[in-house]
Amino acid sequence: VHFIYTGYAETFKMFFKKYIRWNISRSLAYFSLFIFHFSFYNVIFAIQIKFTAMIQRIQTIYLSLAFAAIALLFAFPLAQFFSETGTYIFSITGLKNMVPGEPEAFNSMVFLPMIIVAVGIALLALYAIFQYKKRPLQVKLTSAGVFATIALIMGIFFLYIPMIEKKINIVPNYLDSIGVYLPLVALIFFVMANRAIKRDEKLVRSADRLR
Repeated sequence: VHFIYTGYAETFKMFFKKYIRWNISRSLAYFSLFIFHFSFYNVIFAIQIKFTAMIQRIQTIYLSLAFAAIALLFAFPLAQFFSETGTYIFSITGLKNMVPGEPEAFNSMVFLPMIIVAVGIALLALYAIFQYKKRPLQVKLTSAGVFATIALIMGIFFLYIPMIEKKINIVPNYLDSIGVYLPLVALIFFVMANRAIKRDEKLVRSADRLR
């Protein structure tokens, strides 16, 4: 009888230890899973709030459109040059001779400053979007964007196009060149963003004075 009792007692003890350990492990696993989900959803919620706060400002839309306008410069031509002997397409990346086998009129390095300025303006607009909590900095960035875009427009129309026209002796055609309007579109959106940011800054200062 003692042997049977001892056997049952040992079996019960082993079962109890195994059951408790299994439940503790399962509880820890559930707790870890809960902490992970809680942390994950808190991070997502925080990002969502931050993104919503950024999007609610109208200057974010203006800056996004300015960025898109500059980015599209790399997809659309600025001007086209047609003649009986050849066709040239002028874009932000350079002048391309469309006649197969014909040499290019300019070295590609000639257009590098224009590419650098365009990329710089796009990055400036993108950086300004995420500085929505620093309105004075945003004002400076958008002002810099305005001047840089004006410099780009002047470079295109008063430096590069006259230089190309003189070199190949062909008058530019702008009818089918969507890209020629994009720098002007970017400039308008930079100005609108700058004004919207200044308006927000005035409202914040007025509210601070009332307090």
